[in-house]
Amino acid sequence: MRSVSAALLGLTLALVPSCRTSEAPAPRQVDRGETETHDLEQPPASGHTLSAAGVQLTLPSSWTVVDEDEPNFAMAWGPTDDPSQISLCTIELRRQGPGPLPPGVEPSSSASAGATDYSHGPVRGRLRQLPGPTPSAAVLVHCRAHRRTEQWRTIEAAFDSLQIPTTPVELPPATTVSDPSTAIVELCTSSPARQTTVCARRADGAVFCGRSTGEVLTKVEDLAPAVQLSCDRARSCIRDAEGQVSCWRPDQAPTHEQVNGPARDIAGGCVVDAAGQVACRQPDTDTLAPLLPLGEPSYALTEVERILADSDEDHGCVLRRVDDQSQLWCWDREQALNLELIAPGHPQRVDAPTTASAVAIIGGRVCVGADGEWTCLAGDERFELDGCERRACGCSVVGATRLSCDHEPHDRIDSRVFGRISDVVATAGACAVRLDGTVICRGPVSGRADQDARVTQAVAGGVPGVAHVLEVGTRDP
Repeated sequence: MRSVSAALLGLTLALVPSCRTSEAPAPRQVDRGETETHDLEQPPASGHTLSAAGVQLTLPSSWTVVDEDEPNFAMAWGPTDDPSQISLCTIELRRQGPGPLPPGVEPSSSASAGATDYSHGPVRGRLRQLPGPTPSAAVLVHCRAHRRTEQWRTIEAAFDSLQIPTTPVELPPATTVSDPSTAIVELCTSSPARQTTVCARRADGAVFCGRSTGEVLTKVEDLAPAVQLSCDRARSCIRDAEGQVSCWRPDQAPTHEQVNGPARDIAGGCVVDAAGQVACRQPDTDTLAPLLPLGEPSYALTEVERILADSDEDHGCVLRRVDDQSQLWCWDREQALNLELIAPGHPQRVDAPTTASAVAIIGGRVCVGADGEWTCLAGDERFELDGCERRACGCSVVGATRLSCDHEPHDRIDSRVFGRISDVVATAGACAVRLDGTVICRGPVSGRADQDARVTQAVAGGVPGVAHVLEVGTRDP
């Protein structure tokens, strides 16, 4: 288990406000041949070496480097008397690349070869994108500082010290567990995100739920072994191997849902019945009603196998089974899905792999996949990657209720990182589950969470109250 630098534990850090990502100029990719010789000839300055994903840079000895065991992520921060002005550098592998710069973040030309500078309010940053192990992946070198500090010269020197490998780093190894039957394979969270219910499904079908700010997840009794798990507001639901759907609220016993025959899929508050039709729970009630894309009865969905969680009348996606092939169909009244549909006024087929058996949002992009291999869509772009269930991820703790994991693009490149969780195999909202079976949730401090040694062992560089570690299968004392 990693050790944690004690210096970070005393900081109370300021957040950059969150904002939904939209298109903006991405960092310019530079051919490795243009820069490799220059980079490798740079003499290392005295100080700390920040190293990850085969890339190295040098920082002054006054900076603090987080000591952790994730080979494709490294983080360091500079000295400051004002936590709101803290300087930060990271090196990380992102399986979908960096993503676009968010609104309000202004890019500018950089004096550093191959880099992009940006500014957002009082924050100034520099980003360089290097080739990753797959066409969709990239290694990102990123530093940011408050424009009023003297740390920008340090950041310029750090980028001048970059040493880049001749061969891109490899992806993490495929995930293996000692006992696959008891491994957690699915996670879901209710709302609100800050203090909520989290449920976990094991491969053997057992389901465990509890408060995200608690200490344990306890087994939900009187349930058949589950093959699927879903949360919607205050309710949690499972689908068993026979297609029966059962739902419950905290401190209530599960009850069977009335569905037309064995259900094919559950997601959020929606159910796909045996006929391939979709019904969704109505606001503030438990009543199911047919989902009509864009409110038009003639657009009623048929032959559906899977539905995207949180689909509603305004936007959503389904996988339909037609002529023994999977088809992705979407509708998006306000272009919220980043698909750039040609005719958003009606559901339409989207170009996607025809072998898909799952549909999800990963890092703000609609993705379809099978067996942990995903294709994510952004306009005309396609990103192919392995999910966390196939190759364990690392996740940065950002904001009050957010995680930013390496299978996602950045939603805010300028966000302050509050800690790092490694060996993540599944995520949902502000929670993640690790290979060792523990569930970690971002959220407010309650009880003794701020003094829990398990947090400092599980979250590298975590400030007090940064997360809660929940054990699975033990009842609260």
